Amino acid sequence: MKAGSADISVARIDLARATVSRKDVSHVGRPFLGGRGVNYLLLLQELAPGVDPLGGENAVALGTGPLVGTDFPGANRLNIASISPVSGGLGSSSAGGAFSIALRSSGVDHLLLVGRADRPVFIMIDEADITIRDAAPLWGLTTRETCRHIRKELGDESIQIASIGPAGEKLALNACVILTEGRAAGRCGLGAVLGSKNVKAIAVRGSGLEPGYGDGLAEQVRRAVSKIATSTVLESLTRTGTVVYGTTEGDPHRLAACKNFQFSEPARRFRLADFERYHVGRGQVAGCPFSCAQRYEVRDGKYRGTVVEKFEGNSRGNFGERLALDDAAAVLRAHELCQLLGLDVDNTSGAIAWAFECYQRGLLTPQDADGLELEWGNDDAVIALVNKCGHREGFGDLLADGCRRAAEKLGRGSDAFCVHVKGQALQETLRAYKGWALGVVVSERAGGHTRGAPCTEFGAVRAGEGAGLWSREVSEALFGIPNAGDPTSYEHKAELVAYYERFHAVLDSVGLCYFMSNWIDPRLLSPDDVAAALSEVRGRRVSAEEVMLAGERIVCLGKLLNQIHAGFTREDDYPPPRLMEEPVETGPYKGERLGRADWDRMLDEYYRIHNWSVGSGCVPDSTLTGLGIDAAALRSTDPPSNEDRP
Repeated sequence: MKAGSADISVARIDLARATVSRKDVSHVGRPFLGGRGVNYLLLLQELAPGVDPLGGENAVALGTGPLVGTDFPGANRLNIASISPVSGGLGSSSAGGAFSIALRSSGVDHLLLVGRADRPVFIMIDEADITIRDAAPLWGLTTRETCRHIRKELGDESIQIASIGPAGEKLALNACVILTEGRAAGRCGLGAVLGSKNVKAIAVRGSGLEPGYGDGLAEQVRRAVSKIATSTVLESLTRTGTVVYGTTEGDPHRLAACKNFQFSEPARRFRLADFERYHVGRGQVAGCPFSCAQRYEVRDGKYRGTVVEKFEGNSRGNFGERLALDDAAAVLRAHELCQLLGLDVDNTSGAIAWAFECYQRGLLTPQDADGLELEWGNDDAVIALVNKCGHREGFGDLLADGCRRAAEKLGRGSDAFCVHVKGQALQETLRAYKGWALGVVVSERAGGHTRGAPCTEFGAVRAGEGAGLWSREVSEALFGIPNAGDPTSYEHKAELVAYYERFHAVLDSVGLCYFMSNWIDPRLLSPDDVAAALSEVRGRRVSAEEVMLAGERIVCLGKLLNQIHAGFTREDDYPPPRLMEEPVETGPYKGERLGRADWDRMLDEYYRIHNWSVGSGCVPDSTLTGLGIDAAALRSTDPPSNEDRP
């Protein structure tokens, strides 16, 4: 297959019938670019309202993008989408690495899994050949063991693998999908969806992409690499990875989710040195010019033998501040267990934090928790509960489906201590960061900062102080608003969130890493840069305006999927009560919280920008028409009558 091909191919695997069919959907897919956008289109075409997320009628779409496999920096992303058993609405996740490149080089842009196999299987994609193979020997293995077993069996260490662990096999809703070398397609219970289909793994062997593009794209690559070289933010991430955020060196004023969001300032904030003592190197990632992947190994103490291929700041916050662990080795061990068992770190730590607060308030006893003392900072209890969640053992069976379902089963008023958005445990601190909060709460995937939440608000303590990269001049030049760097202002934040929702939809759909973009540094790639690269791939000029319009279409499809399958309305777009009722207690953001009246005004503006109903938060048919989305095209892959769009 040629890199830069404008074709969009789908391999549809019916697991119940053990059949494979292929189809070119370029005619209907191009307005949605590829990746995330085409995945959403496939789900809308495939699924009837009311499907059981863990039933055979659900589908899983995996998609690359038109820039994946080219030399364009960061073009190595895979999007996975399905109906989420956690929220009941859209489940969507992105992960990087060589898997996406291997999939595309095998001649598959998108993989659509439907039905349910009658036994455990893994899917082997070997160049143009797709087979469904017996996975009985793999069932029960960790994700690391699964990867090693498949590579050994097939005699090829280059094979790329996406797999579930024991958590997915046991349909734990906290389960996720782990790509080769520990890269997680997290959140949304996607590991449980694969487990419900008896799919243990997807293995891909590709021979490599032919160039398929000329000097024009090579020039765009050169320009992009030149921009990347100027970014001090990327330089820092290359050295430390995302673990730096929230440390004393990285951002000593950043709020934290201490003891399940009861407090915003940890009793002890981690230092980089706490983790650097275990740092053993930086992973090299296909398609990435700088690589933020940091590797750690614990060689002494009670967590000796812990090996982590990719560690993120999320895990530091989830198992550190949220659960009051102050031992970096324990945090690394908890993260490694999530990788091995195939658990999402956010939902798993959120369920454990809920249990710890219930224990604190006398709603749970050691007898309820298999004899464990759920005291804040008890790393032995945290590690034991991660293991129990992954295997659905004892008290872990209650926690394995997340804090919302655990609270429903326990009762006793415990729902007050489940801090979630649409069923997914919240990881992000929101009270002081108004745009960040809006982007997290309205996210189509039921919470999370990777869709529209702006990073512009970090680094400034109060308006006009230390705005750094995101000065008024930069804010006006990029977004047409004056205050992107002011965290505590509600003004114009809806515009900022809508901008990043569209741009991230574009990045997920062409296959680019967010860290290559102006999400983290205004000097990095903009919609103009992505449009210029896409123009070379498509063989015709594509403008930034066209690209962002495609992003708006994709955001709209995500909203539509949530309406159809979960019935989400405006009432589902509010932060957890704790963050609206309990203000920040100390520090430079003391007194900050998310006020209902201010939130309502911001939400009104957000809906207006997207042309959604302000009253219901739903997408009217007129908005679909205005975006050039043919309702019939959402139900059919037949060629549409409207002209092709980017």
